[in-house]
Amino acid sequence: MTSDAGGTTYDGLCAWGAHLMVDESKESLDVAALKRGDEVEWGKFFVEHDRLIKSVVAWPKWRLDKFTQEDVAQIIRKELVKSISNFRGDSKLSYFVKRICIHRIIDEIRKQVRKNQVISSSTTQVHDGEVFEISAVAGEEFDPVLQVVAFERANALRASLEEMEEICSSAIREFYFEGLTYKQIADRHGISINTVGSRLSKCLDRLRKQLHGSNFFTGQKSEDEA
Repeated sequence: MTSDAGGTTYDGLCAWGAHLMVDESKESLDVAALKRGDEVEWGKFFVEHDRLIKSVVAWPKWRLDKFTQEDVAQIIRKELVKSISNFRGDSKLSYFVKRICIHRIIDEIRKQVRKNQVISSSTTQVHDGEVFEISAVAGEEFDPVLQVVAFERANALRASLEEMEEICSSAIREFYFEGLTYKQIADRHGISINTVGSRLSKCLDRLRKQLHGSNFFTGQKSEDEA
């Protein structure tokens, strides 16, 4: 089970999500029976954990509408059945469940972001009408959707720089990533300061054109691509 793109993983975000403040189960299930596919034990599993799954999926900051929430919850249930063999017992089963929930939710958010869909705020109440203080862990300012967008933008920018000719990718990296001044760049390459400025300006124009077709930056194709 992975949730990475272009070398960027979401383990940090998923690890944070696994600590969401939702009720813990009593951990009374027979994990060995679950791994054997025992239907009775799986029935007990979902009775104990379905509330947890729905609570995590229904967190308003995910911005998933009610129908998407149910679709993702169903995907999570299927994933749990497939992934239970990976559970080693070194953490609570509820923690294992939450990590899978977060991974699958992030996959859905990434899919919506890549399609440039509008993700509306959800007003759906948490399962059984109970409200859990999830934001107390994340902080009111934390927005997981924006975190996913930031990761995807970083990947898109990295990919675009790798596609550019070396003279341009170097100029952009040295000025914006390394924080070098025009004079420092000029001294490093034995060129004039004016040349550095002109080169950087032209390279930035090329980069903008490359990024213009990305949903992560404009959501629209450039005129050349239309």
